[in-house]
Amino acid sequence: IRDQGETVVGREEIKVTYNDIFRAIRFKREPQFDQIRVMGEVAVAMTNTTGTMELVGSRAPVAAQSRELFGLQKEEEMWRITEVRINHPGGEECGCRGGRSG
Repeated sequence: IRDQGETVVGREEIKVTYNDIFRAIRFKREPQFDQIRVMGEVAVAMTNTTGTMELVGSRAPVAAQSRELFGLQKEEEMWRITEVRINHPGGEECGCRGGRSG
């Protein structure tokens, strides 16, 4: 999520964005899968995640909750994440494309 939540597109941009996030924020969150639907070579997974996050160096954890929607495509016996949509209860929303899941 870069520049006020702008959509990130492309494998390298996503990698840079996530590296930046994980350097700046420490997460302690637990995802729960609400629903997974497989329709041939495509699938949709809906999750909700609760826990805390802390800016590195702040030592002040904050409650963190979100709902996630993942679009997946099966390629060569592996599921590839093709779409991600994250919604925070406060109304923030962010999305990105790309990635690979084994």
